[in-house]
Amino acid sequence: MDYGEYQKIQGEKFVQWLKSAPTKWFFLVFFLAILGSMFLGLMNHYFVARDVDDWAYRAQIASNIQDMKADMGKAKAGLEKWKATQGNAFLIFKRPEADMDLVMQSVNTIITRATQLEGLAMNSTEYQVGIDDLRGTIRELWIPAGTYWQRHQGLAWFLATIILWILDAGLLGWSIFRQIKRKD
Repeated sequence: MDYGEYQKIQGEKFVQWLKSAPTKWFFLVFFLAILGSMFLGLMNHYFVARDVDDWAYRAQIASNIQDMKADMGKAKAGLEKWKATQGNAFLIFKRPEADMDLVMQSVNTIITRATQLEGLAMNSTEYQVGIDDLRGTIRELWIPAGTYWQRHQGLAWFLATIILWILDAGLLGWSIFRQIKRKD
């Protein structure tokens, strides 16, 4: 048998392997694992940021106190929507800056202070100092909503995706093993 015939036989075996049921299952599970990973990343990095972080950023650059108060109210509503209102964002090495109870307390304090400033004239020194102080507070406040969601609610998605990857590796191994054991 020359090299050309060998290549043809190997190509036919590869096509048979691709058409086998375990290989089809491998590609299906592989596709589902990819989709699961993408969904997890999308949930964490887009939706949570859109509902919390983006509103806090908008509040920081607001030109008046009413907009700042409304934007921080929307950030608070986002925290409540994603159930990131209590507990710690980290599961093992817990830190005070990731304590969601303290974050919610800070957000509520910002909203309360904004309400107090609403009664002042916009061109008064007290108003300008107060809004500048609130901007600085919002800028320095880390709201770990994405981290919280990923570690708590997102952990189930992550584990399901890992199980899919393990299942997929097993299917690939089984498919390859069947192809090697097949006596043609």
